[in-house]
Amino acid sequence: MYITVPLALFGILIIGPMLFTMMSARRAAIAVLLLGTLFLPNAGYAVPVLRSFDKGSATVLAMLAGLLIFDTGRLTSYRFHWVDIPMMLWCACPFASSVANGLGVYDGLAEMMSNVMLWGLPYAIGRLYIRDRDGAKDLVLGLTIAGLVYVPFCLLEMRGGPFFHAKLYGFYPHNYWEQLKPGGWRPSVFFIHGLWLGGFMAYSSICGLCLWLGKNASRIWIFRMKWAALAIVGTLLKCNSNTAIVVFAVGSGVTVSGRFRRLACALLIISPIAYTSLRVTGMWSGGNLVEFYGGKGKNAGGSLNTRLELENRIVARAMQQPVFGWGGYGRSMQIETKDGRGTWTEAIWTKAIGERGLVGLSSWMLSGLLPAWLALRFVDRQRFLAVEDGAILALILLPPMQTIYGLMVLDFSPVNPFCSGALASLAALGVASQSEFVIDHEATDAEYVQ
Repeated sequence: MYITVPLALFGILIIGPMLFTMMSARRAAIAVLLLGTLFLPNAGYAVPVLRSFDKGSATVLAMLAGLLIFDTGRLTSYRFHWVDIPMMLWCACPFASSVANGLGVYDGLAEMMSNVMLWGLPYAIGRLYIRDRDGAKDLVLGLTIAGLVYVPFCLLEMRGGPFFHAKLYGFYPHNYWEQLKPGGWRPSVFFIHGLWLGGFMAYSSICGLCLWLGKNASRIWIFRMKWAALAIVGTLLKCNSNTAIVVFAVGSGVTVSGRFRRLACALLIISPIAYTSLRVTGMWSGGNLVEFYGGKGKNAGGSLNTRLELENRIVARAMQQPVFGWGGYGRSMQIETKDGRGTWTEAIWTKAIGERGLVGLSSWMLSGLLPAWLALRFVDRQRFLAVEDGAILALILLPPMQTIYGLMVLDFSPVNPFCSGALASLAALGVASQSEFVIDHEATDAEYVQ
């Protein structure tokens, strides 16, 4: 591990707030979020209460520092809305899980603070800063630019293997050879794993596609929006991350679904609930899907079968403590197996139900899906069907896509709750006024920065 690790982790606490003096507070918050996500090392230091000062917490603390130092007045603009309840439950659930399992109040507070840091604060900051179409455009454009910035990094790692993290920070954060796939190297750049990078590129791709089709941005730097979007999509397709490609394909299918777009969005939103319900109740084993991919003997089918078996074990264990789960310390995976390989979790949803029970799983999913459902009610139908609001469409698609990806991958990133908070802000405005989102809405971002 090089000296660059602490320099980067502690340096963003200085650089982040400085950005609030160089641009609007909203764009500075988005810039800090993306800079930390894209370039900080996957390392951390154990600290009391917060558990760890790492990539995620350093990014969130940098945004929070800028907000508290240079934009304190914005805090008074927050108005509680019931759309925030799922995120509040998700943040508080670890405390209930720890106490219910006899792990103690201190453990519960520490676990709760960890959830607040990784999920609650990014959600709240997104809630504070994204309040209208202009804010949505800034966020979606920022995600598109981030994906475009990563294109050359990904191309280089596709050729030479995932080396950037090791070269800059002195170590590789995961199993290096796991990134070597039959189709070539799977890049990870400064993400902990190639699957995490694939998810981020999928989100960036859908943002670029929506901005291009909606004509909400003509170019990024010297690149026309069309070519910028295609460059990100093309890179995603070469990232050797089939899961991310499938999620992007679903999102892009909704984007181009024409007059059926609202129905397609609704189906996208309820699909994670349907999947987890079928798996928890045992109504669907997934065996037919394994056969579709060639059966257990094939690479894809075997991998899927292993994943489904792991889900079955964790769900069965979770149903022994169905309300608040088993708490931390791997208690949800203390399962005897015939092969002796043990049990591990590969997705957010199985981690949530195992450690936090049905309350945790429901609150995690609804924290992103409920804002999307409410926002879908208050978009202008004509503009939505014509994709005139590409940024709004992208923002409605992102939380459901991120939730679906969380059904398959342990994809922790402050970007996800930030997007959910941003969408919750627009949904809350729509519910409060019972009207569509408009730039001149009486509660727009402009009024809060005066």
